[in-house]
Amino acid sequence: FITPVSQNVTLFLIVLVGALSAWITWVVARPVTGSILMAVTAMAYLAAAAVLFIHWRIWLPIILPLVCAGIVTHLSALTYRVTVEQSEKKRIRSLFSRLVSPEVVNKVIGAKSVSLDSLAGERRQITIYFADIRGFTELTDAAQAEGTEFVRQHELRGQVAEEYFDVQAREVMKTVSLYLGTVADCIKKHGGTLDKYIGDCVMAFWGAPTDQPDHAWRACQAAVNMIRKLQEQGKKFQTGWNVDLDVGIGVVSGSASVGNMGTHQNFNYTAIGDTVNLASRLESLTKVYGVNMLTTRETLQDITKSGMAEPPHRIVDLVTVKGRTVHTEVIELLTQESIGGHKLFEEARQYYVAGHWDKAIAKFNEAQRDFEERTQKRDKPCDLFIARCKILKTDPPQGWDGTWQMEKK
Repeated sequence: FITPVSQNVTLFLIVLVGALSAWITWVVARPVTGSILMAVTAMAYLAAAAVLFIHWRIWLPIILPLVCAGIVTHLSALTYRVTVEQSEKKRIRSLFSRLVSPEVVNKVIGAKSVSLDSLAGERRQITIYFADIRGFTELTDAAQAEGTEFVRQHELRGQVAEEYFDVQAREVMKTVSLYLGTVADCIKKHGGTLDKYIGDCVMAFWGAPTDQPDHAWRACQAAVNMIRKLQEQGKKFQTGWNVDLDVGIGVVSGSASVGNMGTHQNFNYTAIGDTVNLASRLESLTKVYGVNMLTTRETLQDITKSGMAEPPHRIVDLVTVKGRTVHTEVIELLTQESIGGHKLFEEARQYYVAGHWDKAIAKFNEAQRDFEERTQKRDKPCDLFIARCKILKTDPPQGWDGTWQMEKK
């Protein structure tokens, strides 16, 4: 005789197979692997049913547990999962395609645990990069003055005058966009994440959303190559208003919080924290020292930790920036190997730190002469320290350790 299992056992098998099917579908990372495991489960169930029937004439139900509960649950859950994942990946691709290179986008999409929730926020060791256009204010002021004078001389009125100002505004924005676009392309070329445009400033970072052990080296290479590129293509960025555009860059490595910020409909993948603030401060300090790029000792240490050689550089100053209580060693990355003037500058800086103002002034002047002979232009940090030494000499500070307090951001 054939003995069918009881209704309670049938119900138990339906729940068991359905739960196992759902678990396989959701827990296993890849849909193909989950389908293979589901097929193996189905074969095991059929084998068990065959053994029970052949040896003990016990009949296990096939249709309800295996087909309805197992296969239908698997296909339904699999369809839902694929639909949700594709929608999630589409949104992630839309988010990052504007920020990073296609290679980085593919890495993010290909990650096993990628989702908008996984990008909500995490603490990471990254390198922050701020690049600001020098001369943008002068450019807009010169364009405005020229436009006003042209309208006055030609006695333009009403709509005609407005159209002229619109054309001029488009020319200004075209020049600035070309400049910022060159900066952004260089960031993406070196695997960086373009965070945002802040007026005439670009913010980017390395080390997220994908891990980059050499994030500090990549950021510094992007900065140095950016400066070289802008110098090589200087004529391309010359404006019709006799204003030369330049760039100031701040690069800082450290820990920061990265993730999506904003509403679910309107968000931005960004970084926040003290490291971000310090990078912004260094970008501003490039104006003070008259250099194109500044970084910190921590960034150079991260470069050597990643196995890369320390790039050519010179220590510029030891400062306490506004908003911080600890001092920062401010370092200029060089676009060429260290020359004699840089060595003389370091000797002068040691006299400055020791409070030997006259010796420091003499050595800074010697370094300045070397710079002028080699580069045909003056070194602005030398001029700054000569002026600073003359001030400190008249009223030597108590407890001097070479740290300069910055009062402005």
